[in-house]
Amino acid sequence: MVNGKVFSSFSVLVSFILFNGGIINESYAAGPIPILNPTFKYFLENYPDDTLDFSVLGDWGFPGQNQTKVANALKVTTERFNSKFIINVGDSFYVGGPYTYDGVSNSSDPKFNTIWKATYTGALANIPWYSVAGNHEWYNNVTAEVDYSLTKDARFFLPALYYTRVSLVGPNKAKIAWIHIDTDPFYYTDLVSLKQSQPAMYNSLVQQGWDKNDNVEKLLGWIETELIAHQDSRWIFVVGHHPLVASCKNTGNMTRLSALFENYHVSAYFSGHAHTLEYQAPSASEPVSYFISGSGSKLGDTCDGRTWGDLTPGFLHISLTASNKTANFQYIDASDTTKTGGSVVYSGSIPPRNLPF
Repeated sequence: MVNGKVFSSFSVLVSFILFNGGIINESYAAGPIPILNPTFKYFLENYPDDTLDFSVLGDWGFPGQNQTKVANALKVTTERFNSKFIINVGDSFYVGGPYTYDGVSNSSDPKFNTIWKATYTGALANIPWYSVAGNHEWYNNVTAEVDYSLTKDARFFLPALYYTRVSLVGPNKAKIAWIHIDTDPFYYTDLVSLKQSQPAMYNSLVQQGWDKNDNVEKLLGWIETELIAHQDSRWIFVVGHHPLVASCKNTGNMTRLSALFENYHVSAYFSGHAHTLEYQAPSASEPVSYFISGSGSKLGDTCDGRTWGDLTPGFLHISLTASNKTANFQYIDASDTTKTGGSVVYSGSIPPRNLPF
């Protein structure tokens, strides 16, 4: 559980002591900031062990057999490797089961208990879920998930739609920068079509001012500022909902994100949205590892031109060792319930950034 207090205003001093040896501290000296806007202070975590283990899960909020299979395999993996957290790449709550609405309506919505807490038990109930918003959050009240994180349960960690974390790992404090972003304003640029197909999402984007080009440019500017600020990191990981794997990046302004990531030597980008497991290996022209872990409860959609992919319920598991600068990943297929913890269907490594130390 969280030791400390969660505050709903950014004008106060916030100190979180989180799980499994990870410590987060953040000071806000400025006045109140709208909770949907980017934060300009980062959350600092200290992990004394040389190994940092975590999993990436997306599009998990549809109740049913696939969600249960993935949750069970994820729990076993988390307990087996002593994982420190989950990276939640969004679309946390769908229409489904007894629920006739997407997303959540307010910070007291029963979905937080029935679809999240009641499903992801054991070790998964004792570690933070570092989250970003997906499009299904915007179909309803995306603010409610931020409110829930700030006022109800900080384990569902979403203090703003754009925020940065820094992990210091091992005795030598190897630095990992995590930049969490909302990709919706970059993905949905055809606002005329969006107004017709998803009026609730359109109205929310307009209310936030994200239908205006200058505001979208400010969001891109924030991302670039954060990338510049953390160029001393051994690894830079960006977390968003919409994919940049192969052909899937050719939607809206998503290529502007990939250009930034490649220019500033991002190690990997983790995403979902496509309900599949897919990977695009780094190359000389595109030197970023691009991942999709979007089959936490639904299946469908693929990206043409990927290095590898499998349309199966599952998740991405990563184990990083600071001293030898390795980050090994495994894609876990959770479809076969006779295999405790699922089965590895693809594995590889994420190269560290080329630093002079």
